[in-house]
Amino acid sequence: MLEINSQETVIGFVGIGVMGKSMVANLMGGDYRVNVYNRTSSKADELLAGGAVWQESPGQLAAVSDVIITMIGTPQDVREVYLGADGILKSSRQEQEQASFRFQE
Repeated sequence: MLEINSQETVIGFVGIGVMGKSMVANLMGGDYRVNVYNRTSSKADELLAGGAVWQESPGQLAAVSDVIITMIGTPQDVREVYLGADGILKSSRQEQEQASFRFQE
């Protein structure tokens, strides 16, 4: 099991909507290094200014993160992020932990 701590663990976060943005801000407030990806890159601007690191795709994010968290709204988007051509599962490492949250109205 991966031990998670702010000194060694790099968090990857996909989905910078209202909830995702707040969660990333809280992680950064706890001194975690956070890589981010969102389809609309401008939604990450405030987080990037605060120290988050932009990744060009979910796969690129997975390759440089220890833990991956996704906050994605629809089943189709979840499939694309995880299983797409440059998705998380194509680039993730064996020891990574993955958590997926879905908000349903």
